[in-house]
Amino acid sequence: MPTICRNLIAYGQLEKNGCIYVGEDFIVIFFKQDNRLFTCKYQDGLYYFQGIVLKEEAYMTRAQVNPSNIRHFMLEQISLKKMNILVKVKYLDSKEVHMLDVCEERVLEKSYKQTFPEAKHAS
Repeated sequence: MPTICRNLIAYGQLEKNGCIYVGEDFIVIFFKQDNRLFTCKYQDGLYYFQGIVLKEEAYMTRAQVNPSNIRHFMLEQISLKKMNILVKVKYLDSKEVHMLDVCEERVLEKSYKQTFPEAKHAS
């Protein structure tokens, strides 16, 4: 993405795409089919690209959002059973109510902290 000031790259992804790399003296050079792709130089714990970007590309992904989870949080962590009641009385759309993922907040809320007896130290 052009507005991001740093780019991250995974060596494994490059290898999956047929790239190889050679490194020595804190410089790594990446090749694909005997063509030199780019060089990275080690500085402050990271390898930085050396050179300029000729063609900017960005690959993005969109997370799958469960609409039931959204409603669950919007309605103060309402249960799926109660959401189905709201569907029957037409307050919610049936497309928005399917299955809830595990709600970590609810699990923690229902759990309790077990107290431990006072420690006895023997001298």
